[in-house]
Amino acid sequence: MTINGVQYGLPSVVYLNDDGSGTGDGFDEPEQEEPGHNVFTWEIDDNIMTVTDENDSIIWSGGYTLLEDNNVVQFNYTSGGHDYQEVYVKYTGEKDAALIGDWALVELKSDGERQLMLEKVTFVANGSGEDYLVEDLEDTTDVETSNFNWTTTGSYLIVISEGDQYAMVIKYSVSEDVLTGTSYGMEGTTETYTFVKDVGEHDPAGIGTWIASSWKINGVETPMIFQATLVLNTDWSGSWTTVTLYGTFTDNFTWTTNNGYVFIYLVDDTEIAWVQSYEITENTMVLTSNTEYVEGYGWVTVEYTLTKSS
Repeated sequence: MTINGVQYGLPSVVYLNDDGSGTGDGFDEPEQEEPGHNVFTWEIDDNIMTVTDENDSIIWSGGYTLLEDNNVVQFNYTSGGHDYQEVYVKYTGEKDAALIGDWALVELKSDGERQLMLEKVTFVANGSGEDYLVEDLEDTTDVETSNFNWTTTGSYLIVISEGDQYAMVIKYSVSEDVLTGTSYGMEGTTETYTFVKDVGEHDPAGIGTWIASSWKINGVETPMIFQATLVLNTDWSGSWTTVTLYGTFTDNFTWTTNNGYVFIYLVDDTEIAWVQSYEITENTMVLTSNTEYVEGYGWVTVEYTLTKSS
């Protein structure tokens, strides 16, 4: 729902019946604390829809537009001095085959600001799904797992999480194994996110031993006070070793790649991936992580330049 130009994600379900009756369950206003139940009648005259309550009083009257093969409807009306736009998606039960598989989160923004979390979402062909989420990156063993059901209608993804009464409706698109989505919160917040499908591929150009020669923190070249070595093996295992004044530290993992991203599954945290973008030119790799903690800097974007060892 858009009220005076501000978009809100107000979950609701509306039933429009052939006889002109209807019911609505959910939230009509951002300040509403509990969902409501409405019984109404509706009629259309000259492309104007009028909705009346049980006492034949007009709730609202305004124009509407049918979109996406008549599976999406947009209502526009004025009420109480406010301009409203409501968009509803028809539940068709369809399932976009392009979504089926495992997807790893590569970027999340809330109102334009980058948020830090790890997430993997699995869509199953029968309409079920699983979500794996780590919100505290300092404790990656604390993985929240939840189940959901999903369908699609046109450019909308409808997700009903286990235990929830109302669906989350996401505007989405899929292109070359990249899933982008937008959703709106009840407070008027906007979330945009990008997932990349993990299809189990491996880029053979990555196999070998790579030595870090330089790094940038948030885009700024920074002196390296440690040595770092990345090893990517042919059996799809790997390791990242740093040598500092305080000792030698090694993380072991398995890895896959797709679409310029490498999915790193730590040996102790196999449910969810740390995702990094990479680019290989001959014997040089540029590896970029948006979820790295650097002492003295906090959670930052780090860009490593690595050279393949002979």
